[in-house]
Amino acid sequence: MRSNGSTVEDYFSDKLTSQLPLGFEVFRQASDQFQKTRISLAPLEATLLQTLVKAHGGTKWVEIGTLTGFSGYCISQASKGHLWTFEKDPAHAARARELFRDQNLHDRITVVEGDASQTLASIVGEGPFDGLFIDGNKGAYGEYLQWALKNLRPGGMIIADNVYLGGAIWGEAQGSHWSASVVQRMREFLTVLFDPNLFTASVAPTSEGLAIAIKK
Repeated sequence: MRSNGSTVEDYFSDKLTSQLPLGFEVFRQASDQFQKTRISLAPLEATLLQTLVKAHGGTKWVEIGTLTGFSGYCISQASKGHLWTFEKDPAHAARARELFRDQNLHDRITVVEGDASQTLASIVGEGPFDGLFIDGNKGAYGEYLQWALKNLRPGGMIIADNVYLGGAIWGEAQGSHWSASVVQRMREFLTVLFDPNLFTASVAPTSEGLAIAIKK
C-alpha cells in the first residue's frame, strides 16, 4: 500500500485504514499484482477522498484513472450514486470490472476504457455531474478541467491528486522525471482551478498534493 512516509501518517495509519470500506483489500491486492502499488492511493488520500465525496452528497461522479478500482470503490461507497470511471490500460480496466462485479457494483459503476481525453465525450448526455476525481495523465489535467467546466453542475466538486508533481511545480524537484511541458501544464491547471471567478479552491498538503475545488 502506498505510503506518504510521514510521522503523521505513521501515527494515524491504523485509524485511517479502519475508515476504509469493507472489502477494500482485494482492490489493493490487484494493484500489487500489477506492480502498481506506488501509484495507488495511500489510506490518507483514500479517506480524504471518501470523506469529501460523502460530505458533498452528489450522486453522479466521474473518475479519471481507475487503475484496479480502489479509489472508485471508495467513491461508490461514499456516494451511493453512479460512478463513471475512465481507464486507459485495457488490463487494468478489465480487472476493475471483475472486482466491481464481485462486489455487486456493476450496476452502479461504469468502467470506460480508453484515453479519457477522447472518451469523456461519450458520457456528456448523462450530465450534469456532481463531482470529478482526477488521478490520470498529469499532462492532461487541464483538458479534464475544461471538460468539468462544461459538464459539472454549479456546486460540483473537483478533487485532483498528485498536483505537486514531486515538487516540480515550484521548481524544487532536482532530476524530476516530469517533463517541462507537463510541469507547465500542471501550473496552468492550478491557475484555472484557483481562479476565484470560477472555483472556490484549496489544497490538502499531502505528500503528493490533493487539490479540492467547488465550481461556482
